[in-house]
Amino acid sequence: MRLANFPFGAKKFKFTSLPNDDPPDGSMQFASWPAPPYERLPSNFLYYEFGPNCGESNPVAIELGKQIIEALCRFRQVLTVVQAHKEFHRGHQIPPLLIDRYIETLQKEQPTISVCRVNELKLAYLSTGYDQKILPTYYTSPMGATCDFSFYLFPETGYLLDAKYALERVAAHQYELKLAYVDHGPTALEMYMNQNAVDIQCVRNVVEKICAQNSVPLINPPTTEQL
Repeated sequence: MRLANFPFGAKKFKFTSLPNDDPPDGSMQFASWPAPPYERLPSNFLYYEFGPNCGESNPVAIELGKQIIEALCRFRQVLTVVQAHKEFHRGHQIPPLLIDRYIETLQKEQPTISVCRVNELKLAYLSTGYDQKILPTYYTSPMGATCDFSFYLFPETGYLLDAKYALERVAAHQYELKLAYVDHGPTALEMYMNQNAVDIQCVRNVVEKICAQNSVPLINPPTTEQL
């Protein structure tokens, strides 16, 4: 894993006050927790969360999460997976507009990228580094189905030929790191780390560096598992 420098910072924000026994207002945490029950992970995987200590959705944490994703993905082969929710409005299914339109964008602007339309609601594509256009496109596109975004990194010793093969590696848990972007709730970024393939301390160094660049304290609650 490589550290990266970024010239941009977090957006201006205001916080509500916290009780005296809580971490400082505006601080973030990066700690290990039990994996969500819907995730069936092998024993060699650890689950980490990055988010605000205030326990609420926080725009600064979301922005920092994006910067962490970009830093960890830099210079790496990345499988981006976009999963649209199956949602309905007045009895009609809401179309996955982002997926429908972003495939056209990828084919037009980056025709060499390997793209796999898994099904109506799922898109995967293999590229180098973090795709800085995908999230802005999602938030500025006409309203469509809600989407989840995951970014998978693989051991640098091998080269993935296409997105379909990368998806097979994901299904077999043969990846190094999964970064799940979250834009709501108390967690801004979920990480699934393969202890046999990833340097966990290096990941923590990236998180600390991004927080320091944005003058945001990183303080884990004492009850969490420390790296």
